[in-house]
Amino acid sequence: MNNIRVDIRLRPIRFGFMVRPDDQEKILEIFRINTCLWGGIFNPIIPFFQDVPSWWERFGYHFEDAKQIINGYMDFFEPDFLVEAEKGIADGFGYDPNRVIQLTDILADPEKGSWDKHGLSVHDLYSELYKEEFRFESRRKHNIVHVEARDNIFDGFVAAHFGSFPVQEEFAYFEHNYKSVFDPKHITLDASTLQELYESRWTSALGMGCAKLRINHHHRQDFALFILDVEESKDLVDLWNLRAVSQNVVPIPLQWIEELSPFCKKFILDNYRLVRRDSGNVIYRATSMFSRSIPDNKIEEIYKNYLHVDKERANILQVWYPPIWRKSSEKVFSPKRPTLEADEKSVDIQIDEDNPEIRFDPLFPEFASEYGNKFRLANVIRLENWGNASQIATVFPWDYKNPSLPTFQIIRNLLLPTTEGFTIFPEYENFSEVWYLVDGTTAFNQWFNENQVSATLSDAGRATQQIIQTLGGIIGIHAIAHKGLIELLNKIANRPVTKTSRYQTFRKRIDCAITNEVAKKRIFEALVECKAVELGLELKCHKCGDWSWYPVNQLDYSLTCSLCLKPFNFPVTDPENNKRSRWAYRVIGPFALPDYARGGYAAALAIRFFASIVNEIDRAAVTWSPGQNLELPTGEKMETDFMLWYQRKQFLRTDHPTEMVFGEAKSFAKSAFKKDDVNKMQLLAKTFPGSILVFATMREVENLTRGEINRIKKLAEWGREYDRERQQSRAPVILLTHTELFATDRFRSVWRKKGEKYETLIKPGSVRSDNLRVLADLTQQLYLEMPPYNSVPIQQSHQQNQLPSTASTQDGS
Repeated sequence: MNNIRVDIRLRPIRFGFMVRPDDQEKILEIFRINTCLWGGIFNPIIPFFQDVPSWWERFGYHFEDAKQIINGYMDFFEPDFLVEAEKGIADGFGYDPNRVIQLTDILADPEKGSWDKHGLSVHDLYSELYKEEFRFESRRKHNIVHVEARDNIFDGFVAAHFGSFPVQEEFAYFEHNYKSVFDPKHITLDASTLQELYESRWTSALGMGCAKLRINHHHRQDFALFILDVEESKDLVDLWNLRAVSQNVVPIPLQWIEELSPFCKKFILDNYRLVRRDSGNVIYRATSMFSRSIPDNKIEEIYKNYLHVDKERANILQVWYPPIWRKSSEKVFSPKRPTLEADEKSVDIQIDEDNPEIRFDPLFPEFASEYGNKFRLANVIRLENWGNASQIATVFPWDYKNPSLPTFQIIRNLLLPTTEGFTIFPEYENFSEVWYLVDGTTAFNQWFNENQVSATLSDAGRATQQIIQTLGGIIGIHAIAHKGLIELLNKIANRPVTKTSRYQTFRKRIDCAITNEVAKKRIFEALVECKAVELGLELKCHKCGDWSWYPVNQLDYSLTCSLCLKPFNFPVTDPENNKRSRWAYRVIGPFALPDYARGGYAAALAIRFFASIVNEIDRAAVTWSPGQNLELPTGEKMETDFMLWYQRKQFLRTDHPTEMVFGEAKSFAKSAFKKDDVNKMQLLAKTFPGSILVFATMREVENLTRGEINRIKKLAEWGREYDRERQQSRAPVILLTHTELFATDRFRSVWRKKGEKYETLIKPGSVRSDNLRVLADLTQQLYLEMPPYNSVPIQQSHQQNQLPSTASTQDGS
């Protein structure tokens, strides 16, 4: 039995509203709809355009096309449902059409019912807040406001910043309930009242929609004044999305910049702090950020006249909008999507690997009505397979748009593999979820089937799987992560007749193979207890003189010789005579296979590296499969030695997208990486764009031939070519050697101890080696003598990086 921990988190459904950034009417309607939704303030607005508008990048740099920008917004926010402001504008983005809805599919008319609507409105929330708190007269006055614009041009700003209710008669109950429950103070907005609100602790309709929610921003954020033109709908969209990721944004209408200048300057001075620390001084200060609609030639004058303060170090001007749609480097700060949480719980479930079924109860908000529309709320499920003791698949390809995997449920309800976890949308409070989990090999085969690839477990893959299972999972592979031990096991397995080693000899050789005194006994016991080796007695036949080995449970007074097949008697009168009997261990199962368990040791050690060695601050999770024979849609056949879905986890934050990893593993044979191996990996990269390609060998890097280095280097150069559509390098290549496969500590520590060359690469704190694309760059620099990836121009010609159809077969020069 193994344990799976199930972490469950309740949050509102996250809608992504797709709209043209100049459609003022629809944008205002979106603000009003979100005022009526639980957690609506965090529903992103995704700007739609067919061509990148000129105002998008202030300096005229267009790094992405329109489709990439829109996909970037979706990737950042991962909407559960996509809401079209115009029917059809979401076509062509690969999003599940069954989860594309219209603006009219959200709020419910009480006269018509709500079954076909989406999201949880604030109606039930207001009722609960009234019963809990607001029906009583409080000593402390609640500073809740209802804001309306004095001038119509500010209607959009009011709706975006404070909230505004729909004007349709059938939805009038939302505003009526808000006023009845909270008795808000009515504010007519102008520059003076806006300053008063900023200087007081107020809550508006948008804020009340977040009641019962914990918002985790996960990182420190400085304050920012966002100067915008309230008549520009694109500025309002930018404000909405900026506030969805940053908690410290204070919008300043350009129309009131003169009146609000004293407030702004005081705000900048009040938020300037210099904190002295042993590690260095830290400056906290407020940024003056200008919206994209304000022309360059006006910014300097506005900033100088109305925002600049006398304390020079307190001044910081930002004229660009944070590119939340763009993949960013981990070396620089970039906005992160906050996580919302209304409730959470964790359960530990024992699973039987032959029938890995889990049951758990989803979470529901206490204030929600028992019955309502089908898609009201979301639960985020995270599965933790601690220690990787089983091969249960807990990581799947990242696909929030239109996933085909995983298929945990008998009835295919919505289940989205996202960077938060698996997102589901439970309908009823008292109905348990039943999930039927699968092992990694089955999961990969399901995925291959979806991609029209035929896959069957190879003989080498079967050996790898048996090794890992025999050792008790990935955590047990640590027991064989010693070169001398693997050579000992292989030497015994390669013996032509008896694959045995006498007890004392075996024990001494393990002691010689393992330098760690504490580990020697533990590893010896682990090999025996997991039955990698089996204890038995070697007895000499007194008729033919040959030795035969017998397991303990088959010893008897009369035995049959394995050579002459004649019976002979157990030496009962002299059982300790080592000329007639001797205790010995025999390798069994996959450990009895020759040629380093058909390459299974190298593949198992490589899987272990990604599952437990390369991790740093945050843990990585993997779903793995041993080697398989593949037949691609083109009809080409090949064998891969191991495969991984690799996902970097982040504590209390959204995880990173899953990486697809294909591996080629070799033992100690000289010149093992042939031309066919390299060409095979290139074909996999073409079939599955963006995949990580791994070459793993148990040899020291010095023992790799020049021909092998050149072949892998050519592939690495080809893989470095920038894929503009995917906005990443085409196929990062990682080379793992003896140093990594036999590591007994974390990767960073191993490289630091290895020597100056290694330490120089791994020492900077900004280097995240658990990022496989960074790891590829590091191993390419160290083992393939390539320059750093960032030093190579992004735009390289295809001809320069084209891998020749025939690679050199020479192993010298």
